[in-house]
Amino acid sequence: MSYYGVKNMMEVFLPLVQLSNFGRIVNVSSSHARLQYVNNDKIRNELVDIDELIVERIDDIAKSFLKSVEDNTFGLEENRWMPGNKLYRVSKILMNAYTRVVAKSYPSVTINCVHRGFVNTDFSLNTGALTVSEGAEGPKMVALAEGEQHTGQFYDRTQISTF
Repeated sequence: MSYYGVKNMMEVFLPLVQLSNFGRIVNVSSSHARLQYVNNDKIRNELVDIDELIVERIDDIAKSFLKSVEDNTFGLEENRWMPGNKLYRVSKILMNAYTRVVAKSYPSVTINCVHRGFVNTDFSLNTGALTVSEGAEGPKMVALAEGEQHTGQFYDRTQISTF
């Protein structure tokens, strides 16, 4: 699950990024990883509540989801995760939540998520509408933005959007 990869990388790099006067972390996300796609009201409400959400709870949700995949119960009513590519979506949703929690904890570093768009790459089976250069516009803008910085945000390409 890519959530753990992002979490592990951020834990390693955050002390180094904090030493910079221009510290930035940009996590590449997906428009399909918005909280509106979480069918489980309890989990969605927990992930929305950034004032109460903590990393340990995100980890618990990740473990619970992986167990439901392992047990093949993720479609049952009590789990009600979501339709479609569940593992990818849940991993990105958890990464987005982790980004928000960490951004709140490290105000000297600008930490955001960016949906780069549907890019024509091998990952999209070469069906994306955007070129690689066009897909890079959002992450590049967020990484190099000057002036007032927004942190703990979700960008849909170059515009702040909703989680």
